[in-house]
Amino acid sequence: MRPLSLSAAIFAVLLIVYEVIQIASGHLYQKVLDKMDATTLVELGILTLLGVYTLRDQTDLHAVSFTLVAGLSFIFIPFRVQYPAACGGRKGSGLAPRLIPFI
Repeated sequence: MRPLSLSAAIFAVLLIVYEVIQIASGHLYQKVLDKMDATTLVELGILTLLGVYTLRDQTDLHAVSFTLVAGLSFIFIPFRVQYPAACGGRKGSGLAPRLIPFI
């Protein structure tokens, strides 16, 4: 029995269903999450399901923790990092025109 993987998969399915209902009812942005697009949360749920399924041969803790780190990286790294103007980003914009390695 894999309780962590099972609970992560159940949470991911519930997240996907909830966000699809929200999108269908016309609420695309989540005000509580600083107006995050609901499709981002659907993608996070899909990544969680895919990660738990792909790492099913690993230990339960390894599969869930790796999936959690990958999901958090998906949300925070490309959208929240301030890129310096020398790397092609606008100063203070927080938007990356292309992914660059961290300096």
